[in-house]
Formats: sequence, C-alpha cells, structure tokens
Amino acid sequence: KERSRAEKATMALRAARAAAALRQRTDVALRAETAASALKLQAELHTQVMMSEVQAALSAKAEAQEKAREAAARDQAAIAELTAARQAVAQTRSACKVLRYDATSQDEAVARTAAAVAVEELARVE
Repeated sequence: KERSRAEKATMALRAARAAAALRQRTDVALRAETAASALKLQAELHTQVMMSEVQAALSAKAEAQEKAREAAARDQAAIAELTAARQAVAQTRSACKVLRYDATSQDEAVARTAAAVAVEELARVE
C-alpha cells in the first residue's frame, strides 16, 4: 500500500510539475504573442507614417513643378514682350533714319527735331 501511495504521490508530483511547466510555457507563449502583436502594430503605424510622409513629399513635388511651369510661362511671355519691344525700337530707328535722310529741305529742321526726340525717347525706353 505504501508503495502504491508513493507511486501515486510521485505521479501526482510529476503531473503537477508538468502542469506548472505547461503553465509557464503558456505564459511565455502569451507574452511572446503579446509582444509580437505590439511589434506588428508599431510596424503598421510606422508604415502609415512613412506613407503619409511620402504623400506629402509627392504633393510638395507636384506643387513645385506647377510653380516651375508657371514661372517658365511668365519667362516666355516676358521674352516675347521684350522681343516685340526690340523690334518696335528697331523699326522706329529705321523710320527715324528715313525721316532724317528723306526730309525735304523745308521739312528738314522739323524732321531732325522729331528724329532727335524719337531717339531720346528710345534711349529712355531701353
């Protein structure tokens, strides 16, 4: 009987140890699972933050490109305006030369005065 009791006690002790070890492994597994879930959530949050930053960078790039296109259009308009002004100056100079050289003797003084005024005006505009 004592031997049977000792065997039962030994088996109970082994069962208790196995149960304790199982509980300990279960606790470790639960802690590992909790830590893995926390890491997964952190990774998802980090991914969302990075995606937001990428989206903001793309928006800033698109805005900068639009501003660059607008500036290029303004530059082209200014160049066209300057070209037209230079052509007008050249035509006016040619007209002044014609006035100077083609003026009749009685209109010569008036033409020279007009040409001088036009040349002064052109110099001021340039």
